[in-house]
Amino acid sequence: MAEFSEVPGVFKALPRVCVVLATSDVTVQAAHWINTIRDPNKTTARDAVVRVLKQKLQVVPQANFQLDDPSNLSWLRSDLHIKLDLYAIWCLLPSDNDLDSISAHLEDVNEVWQNQMDEFGPELPPRDISFDLPAFENTHYQLLILHQNHFLPTDLPLPILRDGSPLLLRHVVEHRLRADENGPDLPPFPDPIANARHTRRKLNPLLVTMNGAIKIRHHLVTYGDLQGGANKTAEKVLKLEELIYAVPEPREGSKAAKLAEMG
Repeated sequence: MAEFSEVPGVFKALPRVCVVLATSDVTVQAAHWINTIRDPNKTTARDAVVRVLKQKLQVVPQANFQLDDPSNLSWLRSDLHIKLDLYAIWCLLPSDNDLDSISAHLEDVNEVWQNQMDEFGPELPPRDISFDLPAFENTHYQLLILHQNHFLPTDLPLPILRDGSPLLLRHVVEHRLRADENGPDLPPFPDPIANARHTRRKLNPLLVTMNGAIKIRHHLVTYGDLQGGANKTAEKVLKLEELIYAVPEPREGSKAAKLAEMG
């Protein structure tokens, strides 16, 4: 986790507002959605991750993207940061509607990408993701609480700000936060500092999804299915993850495959 002294200058200039709480807090920290494991060869590892994101998966629009890019960073209150990174108690995800929209777009993009590979490969052609679509430009996010008994402190609500009004979240029901046990789930919400971000430095929902998918897959393997509608959300996340990582290879019989066979 990044302390203030490690926060890059561009992101440090943005309002220090927690992405979940939508409030400013002296304990907020910069959270990376995609990061490297902590190892002695950190620079080499970071460079390798950036190459995969930029050159292979092509899921970032910035030519100069680095892991400290604001599109890969959010402010999080320190306790929420620990519960996210260290214990995978919760994850941030695009809303179900945005997951559907982004998946539909990537299905179309990947089909074109595959056809380009078959025609012009074997070198990887450009992947034309439209980052100006509403699902990217105005993504709404949701929380999925994977470990339901460990997110809220005992007998203490989570105070958040929504539409300028305070809201106390007291319950986790079927992996969703609620103010009242029998009330509605916390609705999807925008990145609270979206308007302060540069157009090409909006929080990238693909990177957020990749982070959440890792946590969801681990939880499903270790603890089994989620409850209620959370399972459908998990399926949407894992579908989008599969689309993100679907790098094309020349199909058998294609022009690229025949050229590859010729050597």
